[in-house]
Amino acid sequence: MSAPEPKKFEPKVPVQLNPPKNDPISVEELSKCDVFAGKDASRALAQSSLKPEDCRAEWQDLGEKEKTVLNDWFSFFSKRYNIVGTVAAASNL
Repeated sequence: MSAPEPKKFEPKVPVQLNPPKNDPISVEELSKCDVFAGKDASRALAQSSLKPEDCRAEWQDLGEKEKTVLNDWFSFFSKRYNIVGTVAAASNL
């Protein structure tokens, strides 16, 4: 029996999410977004940074604290938004 998932980052109003998709999403399609446009923002999210130079996929070398922050962001977003695919060119999966 697994432990219940903690309520951390739960939305105030419950969100009905669709099952995750695994459709490839091109970098060009991502470039229609904001400061993270067309980039893997993993490192920037882990470092709580909005600097364009921090928007890159390399996060494996970060400290445990930053990896925890990145995991918290994943929890936050996954409880609010449907997963619509994966970045086609991602090398950090």
